[in-house]
Amino acid sequence: YDTGGNLTEYLTGNGLNGPVGIIFDENENLYIGNFNDGKVLKRSPNGSVTAIGDIPGWMGFLTYANGYVYATAYQGNRIYRIKSDGTEQVVFAGTGNAGTTDGDLLSASFNAPNGIAASATGDTLFVSDFDSRSLRMITGVNATITAIDDVAQPVNTFRLSQNYPNPFNPTTAISYQLSNISSVNLSIYNILGQLVKTLVAEKQSAGSYTVSWDGTNASGKTVAGGAYIYRLQVGKTTLSRKMMFTK
Repeated sequence: YDTGGNLTEYLTGNGLNGPVGIIFDENENLYIGNFNDGKVLKRSPNGSVTAIGDIPGWMGFLTYANGYVYATAYQGNRIYRIKSDGTEQVVFAGTGNAGTTDGDLLSASFNAPNGIAASATGDTLFVSDFDSRSLRMITGVNATITAIDDVAQPVNTFRLSQNYPNPFNPTTAISYQLSNISSVNLSIYNILGQLVKTLVAEKQSAGSYTVSWDGTNASGKTVAGGAYIYRLQVGKTTLSRKMMFTK
C-alpha cells in the first residue's frame, strides 16, 4: 500500500516461486525467500534482482541482521546464514535431524523451523518451531560472527561453478577452485535435503577440480529425474547450486 491506501503490484516474475519470506535491510534492499525452490533473491533499489542463496527443501521465512540474511529450512530442520552479497552460505544452526535439543549451534536441533526474527541489535534470533509449538532463541549471534572473522588464519576463498551440461543425462561435470589446502566435502542432495551421494570427502590442495556425477545414488542405482542440489563445503563454509537430471 502507498500512503493513500492504494494497493499496487511491486514485483512479479523475476524468479519468484512461492515467495514467503520478505525482509528489507538498512539500504532498502529487499530479500525474498521462495518456498517452492528454496532460492533467496535480492532486489536492489534500482530494481535489479539476483539470487544470493539456495536453501535445500522447503523454505520458511527470512530475517536480516548486520549484513547477513538468516533463512529457516522448514524441511531441513536447519537455519542458514547467507552473506547479503551472495558470496557465502553456511549452515548456521541445527543438525538437520528433527528435535528440540538446545546447546551449541551445530549440535542443537529444530523441529520444522518456520518463523524467524532478529532483535533490534541483531545479537539474538528468535525461531518458531512449527511441529513442537515452541519459540527458540539463539543468543550471541554477533559474537559468533566476530569469532569466525577474527580467527588468525589465511582467508579461505573458493568458487563453485554451475554444472555442465545442465540439464543432463547421463553425466554432468561439477567444477570448483580452492585457494588453500582445505577439508572438502562435495555431496548431492535431493530437494527434500536428503543426502543422495557424497562425491568428495577429503583434504585437498589449492587448485582447480572437476568431478563427474552419473545420476546414481550411494548404492549405484539411477535416481529419479528432477532437481537436485550439489553442495560444496570447504571448512565451515558451504556453497550450493541446483541442477536437473532428466530421464
